[in-house]
Amino acid sequence: MTFYHGTSSLTPIQDKLLPPDAHSFGINEEGRTKHAQKVFFTTIKDYASTYARNCCRRVGGVPIIYEVLATNPKLMVKCKGLDIYYDKEATVMEKCL
Repeated sequence: MTFYHGTSSLTPIQDKLLPPDAHSFGINEEGRTKHAQKVFFTTIKDYASTYARNCCRRVGGVPIIYEVLATNPKLMVKCKGLDIYYDKEATVMEKCL
């Protein structure tokens, strides 16, 4: 399964997506408590793009989408046109945007 992660060009992502406590950038979503130390991704590239644009509105930068590989993805949300997965980390396979 192919997963995508949308974010800002200002995030310090190298070869892995890591949870907020593992880097200095922190959480992008105020008030998040559930799964706070996880990374999030989707199988829907358009949704990752939407999330990247929203992230840039909050923190600046330009939208970036990464294709990622998760070792143990868990489904958090699934409804028509949307799915969100999470894991403790994910490997960056390539930069898509």
